[in-house]
Amino acid sequence: MYLGKIVESGPVEDVFESPKHPYTMLLLSSIQATEYTFPRIKSIGSITATGEPPSPAKPPSGCRFNIRCPFESDICKQEQPILQRAGNNHYVACHLWREI
Repeated sequence: MYLGKIVESGPVEDVFESPKHPYTMLLLSSIQATEYTFPRIKSIGSITATGEPPSPAKPPSGCRFNIRCPFESDICKQEQPILQRAGNNHYVACHLWREI
Protein backbone atom coordinates (compact mmCIF):
# COMPACT_ATOMS: atom_id res chain seq x y z
CA MET A 1 0.00 0.00 0.00
CA TYR A 2 1.26 3.47 -0.88
CA LEU A 3 -0.59 6.64 0.12
CA GLY A 4 -3.75 4.68 0.83
CA LYS A 5 -3.82 2.68 -2.41
CA ILE A 6 -3.01 -1.00 -2.77
CA VAL A 7 -0.14 -1.27 -5.25
CA GLU A 8 0.53 -5.00 -4.96
CA SER A 9 -1.22 -7.94 -3.38
CA GLY A 10 -0.62 -11.65 -3.34
CA PRO A 11 0.77 -14.63 -1.48
CA VAL A 12 3.91 -13.68 0.46
CA GLU A 13 6.07 -16.12 -1.47
CA ASP A 14 4.93 -14.71 -4.83
CA VAL A 15 5.36 -11.07 -3.85
CA PHE A 16 8.79 -11.69 -2.28
CA GLU A 17 9.98 -13.97 -5.11
CA SER A 18 8.69 -11.81 -7.95
CA PRO A 19 7.72 -8.28 -6.91
CA LYS A 20 5.99 -6.42 -9.73
CA HIS A 21 5.46 -2.88 -8.40
CA PRO A 22 8.41 -0.47 -8.08
CA TYR A 23 7.38 0.46 -4.52
CA THR A 24 7.40 -3.21 -3.50
CA MET A 25 10.81 -3.56 -5.16
CA LEU A 26 12.02 -0.52 -3.24
CA LEU A 27 10.82 -1.94 0.07
CA LEU A 28 12.34 -5.35 -0.60
CA SER A 29 15.64 -3.87 -1.78
CA SER A 30 15.98 -2.22 1.62
CA ILE A 31 16.15 -5.64 3.30
CA GLN A 32 19.70 -6.69 4.02
CA ALA A 33 20.36 -9.84 2.03
CA THR A 34 21.07 -12.92 4.12
CA GLU A 35 21.23 -16.61 3.42
CA TYR A 36 17.52 -16.73 4.29
CA THR A 37 16.50 -14.04 1.82
CA PHE A 38 14.43 -15.01 -1.22
CA PRO A 39 16.71 -15.22 -4.29
CA ARG A 40 14.77 -12.51 -6.16
CA ILE A 41 15.32 -10.02 -3.34
CA LYS A 42 19.06 -10.56 -3.66
CA SER A 43 18.86 -9.92 -7.42
CA ILE A 44 16.84 -6.70 -7.16
CA GLY A 45 19.87 -4.80 -5.97
CA SER A 46 19.48 -1.24 -4.83
CA ILE A 47 16.48 0.72 -6.07
CA THR A 48 16.32 4.37 -5.12
CA ALA A 49 13.22 6.52 -4.90
CA THR A 50 13.58 10.10 -6.07
CA GLY A 51 12.25 13.24 -4.40
CA GLU A 52 10.24 13.55 -1.23
CA PRO A 53 7.09 11.60 -0.37
CA PRO A 54 3.97 13.55 -1.34
CA SER A 55 1.35 14.64 1.14
CA PRO A 56 -1.35 12.01 1.71
CA ALA A 57 -3.82 14.92 1.86
CA LYS A 58 -2.83 15.97 -1.67
CA PRO A 59 -1.55 12.93 -3.57
CA PRO A 60 -0.19 13.35 -7.10
CA SER A 61 -2.40 12.66 -10.10
CA GLY A 62 -2.09 9.33 -11.84
CA CYS A 63 -0.09 6.72 -9.99
CA ARG A 64 0.55 7.94 -6.46
CA PHE A 65 4.12 6.64 -6.61
CA ASN A 66 4.97 8.36 -9.92
CA ILE A 67 6.94 11.29 -8.50
CA ARG A 68 9.27 8.90 -6.64
CA CYS A 69 9.38 6.04 -9.14
CA PRO A 70 12.63 5.36 -11.01
CA PHE A 71 10.62 3.88 -13.93
CA GLU A 72 7.95 6.64 -14.21
CA SER A 73 6.60 7.55 -17.65
CA ASP A 74 3.95 9.94 -18.98
CA ILE A 75 1.04 7.53 -18.50
CA CYS A 76 1.98 7.21 -14.83
CA LYS A 77 1.32 10.93 -14.35
CA GLN A 78 -1.97 10.87 -16.26
CA GLU A 79 -3.84 7.72 -15.25
CA GLN A 80 -4.22 5.97 -11.94
CA PRO A 81 -3.42 2.29 -12.55
CA ILE A 82 -5.91 -0.40 -11.61
CA LEU A 83 -5.05 -3.73 -10.01
CA GLN A 84 -4.23 -6.23 -12.74
CA ARG A 85 -3.67 -9.93 -12.39
CA ALA A 86 0.05 -10.66 -12.54
CA GLY A 87 -0.18 -14.30 -11.50
CA ASN A 88 -2.23 -16.74 -9.48
CA ASN A 89 -3.75 -14.49 -6.77
CA HIS A 90 -0.98 -11.93 -7.44
CA TYR A 91 -2.17 -8.43 -8.39
CA VAL A 92 -0.31 -5.23 -9.20
CA ALA A 93 -1.37 -1.64 -9.91
CA CYS A 94 1.35 -0.42 -12.26
CA HIS A 95 1.20 0.60 -15.91
CA LEU A 96 4.72 -0.67 -16.54
CA TRP A 97 4.86 -3.89 -14.50
CA ARG A 98 5.38 -6.11 -17.55
CA GLU A 99 8.36 -4.04 -18.70
CA ILE A 100 10.33 -3.58 -15.48
